[in-house]
This record gives sequence, structure tokens and C-alpha cells, in this order.
Amino acid sequence: VEQMNCPEVSGINTVVMNANWDANFTGPMWGTNILETSYGDGGIWKGTWSGKLNPDGTMSYKGTSKGVSGSVLGLILKVHGYTNEPNGPTFVEITIRDPGDS
Repeated sequence: VEQMNCPEVSGINTVVMNANWDANFTGPMWGTNILETSYGDGGIWKGTWSGKLNPDGTMSYKGTSKGVSGSVLGLILKVHGYTNEPNGPTFVEITIRDPGDS
């Protein structure tokens, strides 16, 4: 369960991960996700993401999800996650927008 200070993206996030790592477990990774939020009347985000694990132990990823049901229907979610130190905390920057807004 992901708990964020943004209720629209707090909930159960099921992530599928693929990777092409070398013997040191570094290299690219990518996949899909489905996030079930209880925000409002509940809703589902579906998306894709990609990133990499670096030789210094840090990592970064970015992704895009679309609200496909409930209170997030039609919204677009952009996420960028990263670590600044090996095995350090993951920082996540999130932008949510309504594609109908100008």
C-alpha cells in the first residue's frame, strides 16, 4: 500500500517490473502499474513506467498513468522517482492534471 500526502494516489499499487540488469544488478527497468485509490468514491489509475538502477546504487524512474474509473476518471498522472544515495529514501514528484484544463 502506498501512502502519500496526496490522497488521489494513495492506495494499493500493483506493479509489474521487467529488467535487463547486468551481473551487478544495474541497468534498465520498465513495466506497468494499476493503482486502486479510495480517494472520493474510489478509482483506478493504469500506467506504464521506466527507469534504471545505476552502478553507484542510486535509481530513477518516470511514469505516466491515466485515471480509468471513479473519482480519477480522465485525469493524467506523471511521476518521477529517484534516490540520491545508495539504498537511500525514494523521493517522488507527482503532477496530476485534467487534460480538459487549458
